[in-house]
Amino acid sequence: MIKNFNKIDINEFSLQENDKKEEKEENVGNIDLYGEKLEEKEITYKNLYVFNNFNSQQFFSEKAIVNYVNSTNQDEISTNTGEIIYPRIRFYNGIHKIESFFMSQQVMLEGLIKEYNKYIETLDNTKLTSKIILDACLNIFIYMRNNEEFEGMDDIFETVKTIFYIFMNKLFILKLEKENDIKKKYSC
Repeated sequence: MIKNFNKIDINEFSLQENDKKEEKEENVGNIDLYGEKLEEKEITYKNLYVFNNFNSQQFFSEKAIVNYVNSTNQDEISTNTGEIIYPRIRFYNGIHKIESFFMSQQVMLEGLIKEYNKYIETLDNTKLTSKIILDACLNIFIYMRNNEEFEGMDDIFETVKTIFYIFMNKLFILKLEKENDIKKKYSC
């Protein structure tokens, strides 16, 4: 085993890793990322909002939905007519649109703990599921703006906003890489 280990050329391994890194950077070079070419806009009621939260007979406010979802751990709401609606969260800044179902704080915590455990095993953030983290961020934004305990805690909101834009970028990079892989597969 030691003889096999000694046969490994570390310089060759390093060159291969650098080639992979340069190829990834080349693929990412033609995408607009937040914080670089795109402005990280403020998260407001105008670009982050709830939809599918009503029927012809009844309307549910953000706060009512947040309270209901956290007390029942359900993302569906039965209206007084017996109809089931699934309120959703949408972030749309005129460029990109991300949608998410409402999640209770408990469900969100469980999902984030799973992502954290994946990360600490390898310390590789490419193994994280961007969509889960983006969904959590959207739910946290809605929860914070509907809970008086977070009034005046702009630093927490800014931290979540930074995480949100980092994972938006990551999602766009993964999407571009997948598109490039598909193009390579079918161009041969």
